[in-house]
Amino acid sequence: MPRGPFHIWGQGHSGITSVRGIAEELNRQGIHSPRGGSWHPTAVARLLNRLPQVA
Repeated sequence: MPRGPFHIWGQGHSGITSVRGIAEELNRQGIHSPRGGSWHPTAVARLLNRLPQVA
């Protein structure tokens, strides 16, 4: 199974429904933020806003 953010919210059955949950899961899996630290909900929200919208 692939690791990384797409594994977290791209599978559709993970049960994570909030940016806080995504941040917690990224941190739990040991995936560092772009600056090498831990993820925070605001950083996840900003990342999601930058991703292209899929119809």
